[in-house]
Amino acid sequence: TIGGAHGSTDDSIVIAAGAGVFIYEDANNYAKVNSDGLTVHEGGADVAVFAATSVIGSSTDKITISDSGLTLRENNVDTITIASSVVTVGSSTDKVTINGTSGITIRENNVDTIQMVDGTITLQTGTSAHEKLVMSDASIAMFTANAKVVDITDGKINLGPAANAGATLGAVVGNIHLASSG
Repeated sequence: TIGGAHGSTDDSIVIAAGAGVFIYEDANNYAKVNSDGLTVHEGGADVAVFAATSVIGSSTDKITISDSGLTLRENNVDTITIASSVVTVGSSTDKVTINGTSGITIRENNVDTIQMVDGTITLQTGTSAHEKLVMSDASIAMFTANAKVVDITDGKINLGPAANAGATLGAVVGNIHLASSG
């Protein structure tokens, strides 16, 4: 023990064989270095651990860093995670996910309402994919009741049930088809 009586936990440094080195302010506020890493103890609780898995904060509000990623937890909910090249912000029902291989997804009310994948943007409403707008290279399509009712492709427009702007014969019965001949 340095700075106090043997075993003292007030303003002292204690070297304990097999247990590590402790730097004490008092029994509730100290730092411990041992084979598990560095632990900071404040107000009677561990507030930081620096090791293979490092944790800063309390059990309900903390940042965890490990070889599998980074997690920021607030109010006992993981609100930001970065793992395997995927960034997620938000809870399971309302979140934004950025994935280097499968694009960006915005989830609201447990429904993926906006998706951006390989240059295609999909906006949908409600809890199903029946009502949506899909925009991609040289194409815009609107769906209702899971049927394409507006299709715009390469300067051609088709409106109505089973819309298909790319149809070479023009509109089907009940549809309007507009196309330019050049």
